[in-house]
Amino acid sequence: MVAGRLKYFRSRFTKGYKYLVHDGDHVRLATENDVLGFRDGPVLHIHLEKQSEEFWASHDEDAEFLPQQIQALAGITYRQLNTWIERGLLEPVADAGKTRKFSGYDAFVARLLGKFRSQGATMEVVERFGAFLCRNPELKR
Repeated sequence: MVAGRLKYFRSRFTKGYKYLVHDGDHVRLATENDVLGFRDGPVLHIHLEKQSEEFWASHDEDAEFLPQQIQALAGITYRQLNTWIERGLLEPVADAGKTRKFSGYDAFVARLLGKFRSQGATMEVVERFGAFLCRNPELKR
């Protein structure tokens, strides 16, 4: 499933959809012209292609991450991490006793959600981004 999501994003990048935006109503992929065309600018946006390139240049897609690593990547507290898990934004791939581990894609998603949170996104908006990144049927191809 992770490979499918990454493949989907990369295919969209080649078509000019390089930004992940929240335009006040919806979360979607957008082109640079879309972002520039927002009357008041998008409420929140991130250059998804750049974030993807930076993250995957230094992390293996098959890597597993510990909670402390997720916290550091996202700039969040342990409590925030647990909240994101409870709300289905992140899902540990392994939960052996007290040691949870997360996939590389979850680490990437956590980093993006952390960036949106630092831009002032409410938990409701963070959940919308999480739903788009993790539960969007288009990404499961």
